[in-house]
Amino acid sequence: MRWRVRATFPDRPGLLGRVAQACGDADVNIVAMQVFSTRPTVTDEFVVEGDDGLTELALAGLFTEAGGAEVSVTRADGDAHLDAPTRYLDAVHEVLEGGRDVEEVLAVAPTAPGRTLTHRRTHLCHANWKIAVENYNECYHCPNVHKAFTRGVVSPESYRIASRGQAIRHSATAPATTGYALAGGGEPYESFFVFPVSSIQCYPGEVLNTFRWVPLAVDRTLLVREWWFDADEPTDEQREIIDLDWDTTVSEDFDLMDSVQRGMRSRGYTPGPLIESTDGVATVHSEDTVPHLHDLVRTALGR
Repeated sequence: MRWRVRATFPDRPGLLGRVAQACGDADVNIVAMQVFSTRPTVTDEFVVEGDDGLTELALAGLFTEAGGAEVSVTRADGDAHLDAPTRYLDAVHEVLEGGRDVEEVLAVAPTAPGRTLTHRRTHLCHANWKIAVENYNECYHCPNVHKAFTRGVVSPESYRIASRGQAIRHSATAPATTGYALAGGGEPYESFFVFPVSSIQCYPGEVLNTFRWVPLAVDRTLLVREWWFDADEPTDEQREIIDLDWDTTVSEDFDLMDSVQRGMRSRGYTPGPLIESTDGVATVHSEDTVPHLHDLVRTALGR
């Protein structure tokens, strides 16, 4: 039986060795793991295997005794150890309606399954995961907040966000003149968010990157941003793209999300109206995907 275990540890040497020893003593096999820095701690995600008698409670106790905190355990499928691009592509293929093949949907990035993880950055958001994914899936704020993105990466008038079942697709094109490295004018931008917490993006120039939002608490979410190229280390040009993306787009949302969380915590908070278009497809002037996300959450909760 396979499980996914997530836990927070102090960022000091020797703790992973203690976890490995504890798993070995309990006949639990570590199949895969990832480490996300959330200084002064680290959040580790493990895929483990054990016999049929292994329970969530026993696993949680095992990792807690090994020094872990905020331990969560969920059942994992047989593909949990696969690399992220393959898992994201499979997820998009499963949830998109209409029977389209993923090769058609992600034609903008035909080499995606062969990419390797080149660079990763993380950020601890002081906001609920739902606030974070709502922020990602509406671009009403983009022209005013993400000026580099809407002036150099995509043309705001071309931006469309369409909801289809558990997937939300973002589409746009690069402006005729762009300073974005590797991209030419008119090249496509595509993003596929898969409910609840994953997204795969292809920027103009086939720059492939992924988002994951890891819920840690009601008011804390670990953002994991990864870039996938053809080698383990980025070139100077690719590093420039990574820095530009992180500094002028990703980071610009941090204060927004934290501010919304503070506002929702206030006893004076009341929900405001949403701006929706008549055809249900969001632009930089509407927020149609936000109520769709609310519906997905209610369905998941059985409400």
